[in-house]
Formats: sequence, structure tokens, C-alpha cells
Amino acid sequence: MSEGMPRILSVASALPPHRVGQEEAKTFARGMFSRGHGDFERLLPIFDNVHVENRYFCVPVEWFERDHTFPEKNALYVEHALDLSEKAARRALDRVGAGPDEVGAIFFVSTTGISTPSIDSKLIFRLG
Repeated sequence: MSEGMPRILSVASALPPHRVGQEEAKTFARGMFSRGHGDFERLLPIFDNVHVENRYFCVPVEWFERDHTFPEKNALYVEHALDLSEKAARRALDRVGAGPDEVGAIFFVSTTGISTPSIDSKLIFRLG
């Protein structure tokens, strides 16, 4: 491989603190969504068929039982997405003994919220 070729030298992840088992998530979804969706029961097998053992949330599952405004939800998204991104980025850098100034590109993908400036641009600023 040529020295000038792009490479991925390290990857890392970071999980939100609130772990919910798949069965608990299924029970919670049933209680939360079955009231407004007449045929919700037919959707529940997805919880059994996706081979996911746990789901991770930035807030306790009870947080979802109350209504929240879009600005409130999105502010939490930005806060937690940035914190988790920083943890993962620092772990990836530490694994190869690299500094932020040695990173040539960051690819950030999310369908959860909206951020302007983007999470990756905020992350670059935070990492230094």
C-alpha cells in the first residue's frame, strides 16, 4: 500500500449510559405505542427477530413517558452526541498514540437530530 493512500488506523465506540434489555424495550414499546396504534401487536415480533440484546439510551427510559418539545429533545441530542463522539474519538486516538492534529478526516452520520454547526465540526473544536 502506498504511503499516500488513506487508511483507517483505529476505530472506537462509546455507548450511552442507560442500557435496556430487548424484552424490557419490547414491553415499554407495547405500553407506549399500543394506545394510539390499533394494530401495534403485529409490529412486536421485530423485537424478537432483530438479534439485538440491549438498546442504549442517553436518558432513562422513563423520560420517554412524558411529552417533550422538539427543542428540548434536540438539545439533548446535541449534548449527548457530542459527548459520546468525543469519548469515541479520544479512545480511537489513544489506541494508536495519535493526536487530533494527525486526523485527516472525520465521518459523522446520524439520523437522530439536527445540529448547526454540525456535530463533527463541534467535535473538531472540542478535540483541539
